Amino acid sequence: MHWCSGKSTQVPSFILEDHLSQGKHCKVYCTEPRRISAISLAQRVSRELGESAGAVGTAASIVGYSIRLESNITNRTRLAYVTNGIALRMLEGGSGQGGQGTAFDEITVGYFCLPRPTKSCVQPCAQHIIIDEVHERTIESDFLLIVLKSLLLERPDLK
Repeated sequence: MHWCSGKSTQVPSFILEDHLSQGKHCKVYCTEPRRISAISLAQRVSRELGESAGAVGTAASIVGYSIRLESNITNRTRLAYVTNGIALRMLEGGSGQGGQGTAFDEITVGYFCLPRPTKSCVQPCAQHIIIDEVHERTIESDFLLIVLKSLLLERPDLK
């Protein structure tokens, strides 16, 4: 029997469900050190949230994943499992909309508009980046923590 404490599956799900139950937009990124972990966790959480098998990364799912050479994240994705390497690439300057900022800007800006952006966008966006399995200490995870710490200095609104 395999026992799991739920840090990788339940914590991101609880955050997501709490915000969605309050009608708040929420985008959660959970980093994983290995590709297989990102894929299997996304599939497991998707099923635990009541989605059909194979729905991960489709318009029918709010759960997705992104690994090297494969991205199963849509505009509907609210919980994304990504490898540490993908998270680092998302934090690189110039990778956001229009070549500006970072790909995490949609969650780090603090506001999100549904269904389309307008000049009067004021719907708060929950901002969550969960660094999982950080105790494994890889160069990528260490660098990711350094980059995020620098980002926190620039953006004190992030947690």
